[in-house]
Amino acid sequence: MVDAREQPIGVFDSGFGGLTVVRSLIDLMPNESLVYIGDTGRYPYGNKPASEVRTYAVEIADSLVRDHGVKAIVVACNTAASAALDTLVDTLPVPVIGVIEPGARALARVTHNGKVGVIGTSTRAAWPPRPRRWRNEGSFLRVMSMHLPHSADVCLAPNLVRSPHGILEPPHERQAPR
Repeated sequence: MVDAREQPIGVFDSGFGGLTVVRSLIDLMPNESLVYIGDTGRYPYGNKPASEVRTYAVEIADSLVRDHGVKAIVVACNTAASAALDTLVDTLPVPVIGVIEPGARALARVTHNGKVGVIGTSTRAAWPPRPRRWRNEGSFLRVMSMHLPHSADVCLAPNLVRSPHGILEPPHERQAPR
């Protein structure tokens, strides 16, 4: 039997955004080994049906367990956590942690009126993904969701600018004077 101290922690995301989670894990647990999978071939997940995202998440999580022998999995993709976390928790032989609920718990601590707003892709906007847990933990949040189809691109593209119409768009290249 493999010593759990020798096994890595698996982390996955639909792209590169989950590397911020990896950075936090390295800071918190510098002696742990990590395996990261960024599914850039099928990025972005956010506008795909939840059933399709769930299939991707199960494939990746199975690979992390089977091929990499991970001792735990962090689902660093909000869309994948929203669509597949319950399935992964129920079917995998290792602990599975999402990133949505810790963020929601932090929101519950700081909101003064119990209301929070969530901007997300269409799959992500079906939030919260696991309301029974929120009630069980005593966190009663009124969640208002807004669908922003390209929110993953906006988050990963810091050079987007706000237009006069309030819409985020890529900056226009300026022609050099002749």
